[in-house]
Amino acid sequence: NYGVYVTLLNASITSSGGNVSVIGQGGGSGFSGNNNGVYVSSTGIISATGDGTLTVMGTGGSGSGHSNYGILLSGSNSQITSINGNLSLIGQGGGSGVSFANYGIYFDDNSIVSTTGTGTLSILGTGGNSTGTGNFNIGVLVDLSNVSTASNNLSITGQGGGSINSTGNNSGVHLASSSNISAGGSGLVSILGVAGLSTVASSGNHGTRVDAGAMVTSSGGNVSVMGQGAGTGSSGGNYGVEVTAGGSSTAGGTGAVTVMGTGGAGTGSNNYGIYVISNTSKITSGGGDVSLTGVEGGGATGTGIVSNSLGSITTLANG
Repeated sequence: NYGVYVTLLNASITSSGGNVSVIGQGGGSGFSGNNNGVYVSSTGIISATGDGTLTVMGTGGSGSGHSNYGILLSGSNSQITSINGNLSLIGQGGGSGVSFANYGIYFDDNSIVSTTGTGTLSILGTGGNSTGTGNFNIGVLVDLSNVSTASNNLSITGQGGGSINSTGNNSGVHLASSSNISAGGSGLVSILGVAGLSTVASSGNHGTRVDAGAMVTSSGGNVSVMGQGAGTGSSGGNYGVEVTAGGSSTAGGTGAVTVMGTGGAGTGSNNYGIYVISNTSKITSGGGDVSLTGVEGGGATGTGIVSNSLGSITTLANG
């Protein structure tokens, strides 16, 4: 039950220079799931050419089945793009009851989101199921996909969903599986993730997670990665910013890198502000300053910054 569905070869919504607005509301009721607000798949395209702006807004359906995404872009060469006009995506996950995996925005399987001229790119996603018990209600999930600007600023903001009865893993922003987030020219990259609600015994409510070969890069502009972990009661293992095996945040040229994270407030263990977990995890610049600010969360082992296994935090000359 999709609000807007664009799929297969030659399926497109586009303009010849004018502005484009696409708004979708997922349907469904009862135990239904996979009710996406806007769904682009299998080489489908939504685009604006010339100076036209592009806005895509989607809200997932409210069924208690799983995977009610606000915006889903999936499949090789499935694209949401503009050229010189600004590109904005806003997604709200759905779901209710025991429903889980209700992402605000989900890019998957070699899909492409980009501005190829002077346009900016703004992504805002909010995880769903704000009343039920389901988990994994992520604000923005990027998996095996490319998100980029050619010359201007790029921002990703994710708010995890869930309720006080949720069983955890309601991260704000999750960049997974060799995804590429990049700004060309002097464009800035800004990522902000705020974890959602959960029960007292839950974990995995991270603000921002960069893992599994995901790369956040700029050609010369500053890079900012921020995250706020969540958790209540005796919950633990809720990080502000986590950079796992193969994950990296890098600014080119003289661009600075700023990473700020605050651990969850639960009284359980390992509520870290910033967690650099592996010897293949990297936070680097080509010559600009690198700044890390970690605020410990709750519990006896809450720590501001933890770097395990010789994770790399570096800058070249002049930084």
